[in-house]
Amino acid sequence: MSISCSRSFEKINLKLDLKKGVNYKTKLIIEQEIAQKVMGQNQTIKQVISTTYSYKVFDVNPEGVMSIDITYIFVGFKKDGSMGHVDYDSQTHEGEVPLAASAFASLIGQTLSIKNELQ
Repeated sequence: MSISCSRSFEKINLKLDLKKGVNYKTKLIIEQEIAQKVMGQNQTIKQVISTTYSYKVFDVNPEGVMSIDITYIFVGFKKDGSMGHVDYDSQTHEGEVPLAASAFASLIGQTLSIKNELQ
């Protein structure tokens, strides 16, 4: 038996259309379940990494190339597994940052300056 299917699709051009002088916010949430075997022992780790970014658009040239500063304004990290529990929220946490969350905590206020390239 042979089945053939064909369909013609119209090309779609997707692109960012950010405006100069406008600030945008984006939130990213990554949920992971990691199953692994370490020294013959099965382990499952569940973790959630949350980040919120601020996009400040400084320039958009006539070709649409944008100059943007992206700043980390929130980071959250939750982890449950055989090595214990970690729950870090950069907006509400007080005191010492848990070691497992220290890399995420250090991102708060950090800025990436980018210029996109059109293709």
